[in-house]
Amino acid sequence: FLGLSAYWDVRGPSIVKWSHPKYTCLTLLRWRSASSSSDCVYELRILNPNDFALEVTGLDFQLDVNGIQLARGLSNEEITVPRLGESIVSVMTSTTVLDIVRQIENLSQQQEMSYEIRGRFHLGNAAVGSVPFERSAKYTP
Repeated sequence: FLGLSAYWDVRGPSIVKWSHPKYTCLTLLRWRSASSSSDCVYELRILNPNDFALEVTGLDFQLDVNGIQLARGLSNEEITVPRLGESIVSVMTSTTVLDIVRQIENLSQQQEMSYEIRGRFHLGNAAVGSVPFERSAKYTP
């Protein structure tokens, strides 16, 4: 999706052609389990295909496996993704033991595994405020 965004600078109104930021990988860094819930830290690599830096002021996302929510995460970490560059942000997620049990039961009955990650990047320097992201894939052993 390419969009046009109008903004004011010292020379007056300008039109900027921009693309939504993307992410390339979701890496599980840590897993800590308590009696009723588990916390995980994931790492997202954010790509900026634009010719200007993006101020990411936070993000939120949900991870579903085989159509069932496994984790939900939030981050208020502020980062600047350089023009035509990338940055990495860590996101804390939580899940319940019940969600994990559902996943184990569901996986034992399925021949393939699918996942979907969807969320929003919250941008400090965009007129739209936040932009959605989504990715899904299937794995068949």
